Amino acid sequence: MSKIQGYFKSKVYDKEVDLPIYKDITEYMRQEEKSIARKDQHRFIKPRILYWAYKNRYITNWDYSFYLSILSKGVNSVAELTYGQRFKFYEINSKVNSKL
Repeated sequence: MSKIQGYFKSKVYDKEVDLPIYKDITEYMRQEEKSIARKDQHRFIKPRILYWAYKNRYITNWDYSFYLSILSKGVNSVAELTYGQRFKFYEINSKVNSKL
């Protein structure tokens, strides 16, 4: 995972949580991630890219929190997710990939 720069408070389901802030991405990193997304659109997105998408309001704070929770659990493949989690995972990936 990327190095965390700090935290910010946000409400997720009327509960206040601390969500991590990651260093901003460069244009080169964005282009590189875009080419990776073309090859494998169902990969696990890096937290730094997720933060970029959240900061630019492409995904909600709930989406951001949900995806980070999946990454923190050490899930190795999408097959390990439940049906509902997998559906949300694909939805978030498509939102981020379309904005790269």
